[in-house]
Amino acid sequence: MFSFREEQVILQDLIIGHLDMDSFFASIEIVDHPDLIGKPVIVGARPEGGAGRGVVSTCSYEARAFGISSGMPVSTAFRLCPDGIYLVPRHSRYCEISRDIMSCIADTGFSYEQVSIDEAYLNLSPLHSFEKAQDVCQDLKKRIFREFHLTCSIGIAPSRSYAKIASEQAKPDGFFVLLPKDIIPLLDPMPASIIPGIGKKGIQILEKHGIKTVSDLRKMDQWRAQDLFGSMAQQIYHIVHGYERKGISHIGPASSISKETTFLQDTLDRDLLRETLLRLTGIVHTQMIRIGYSCKTVTLKIRYTGFITRTHAVTLSHPSREYDLLSQTVLHLFDARYEDKAVRLIGVRFSGFDRLSDGQRRLDEFGVES
Repeated sequence: MFSFREEQVILQDLIIGHLDMDSFFASIEIVDHPDLIGKPVIVGARPEGGAGRGVVSTCSYEARAFGISSGMPVSTAFRLCPDGIYLVPRHSRYCEISRDIMSCIADTGFSYEQVSIDEAYLNLSPLHSFEKAQDVCQDLKKRIFREFHLTCSIGIAPSRSYAKIASEQAKPDGFFVLLPKDIIPLLDPMPASIIPGIGKKGIQILEKHGIKTVSDLRKMDQWRAQDLFGSMAQQIYHIVHGYERKGISHIGPASSISKETTFLQDTLDRDLLRETLLRLTGIVHTQMIRIGYSCKTVTLKIRYTGFITRTHAVTLSHPSREYDLLSQTVLHLFDARYEDKAVRLIGVRFSGFDRLSDGQRRLDEFGVES
């Protein structure tokens, strides 16, 4: 165990980098199809002339100029930009590029934590220098562009929350170093929504109390914050006061990997549900590949209105790491088990891991468990 003094030294010496790819799906489509350069590219559900269901996964910065954003209903996107280029996601392609980019990160020799298909945190603390950390990350940025013709934004700071905030300041294709002494001056004028852990409901609560900026939030009494945010209050308090020193999570051997999402409104939209499952499958698949595993069991989780939860599993005859097969399995489970009720939450879990085994090839080689 470290002494209190030793712990404080370690915390003060944390240097965390946050790498976030810019418009990842859309950027890959533009690289693969150069004729799309400079055009508003929207990746997601089919617009169907403005009657389409489902959402935008991501879009190019040219599309963002029309007011389009990730998570927006594709029907709304079509009204904003009817002449945009609408593309159906190619998740296997995105996962392939993601794996290669994560390999580049691993090649730096620093421990890292992948948190989505297109972003990761790096622990640069062993360098003991923000300047040296910047050199490492600049080289990484250059390599990613050189090898994939894709841009990314990187933030470096003394904790993961500040590093993520820093990378947001750099978008697109930027670089931002946030030193400990600059945390409060940077955060103070920003909207309170920049603080991780404050969602849409949290912002509505703050606005009712006249709190708009991080500076306003920092002046809030700690007990009042506890009443408003409950268990999140301490984390928010530490962040807004510049105290947070949280590094990357240690990732040991995994028995399962899962990812789920809760919808803002319960939905019956099959296209949205299927698209969400593909996105979640891509995230879980990328994490599984990174730790060098294949899986034998695929589980679908559905929570309907009223918090009625169902889990359905498929056990493959052989472990597999093929995205196409695993995503087909997830969709097969959904099509076979979905009860045509409004869905509150949906998720995917891979388990039954085997290291780099890859014998499964056909969807008809599985048995079903419920």
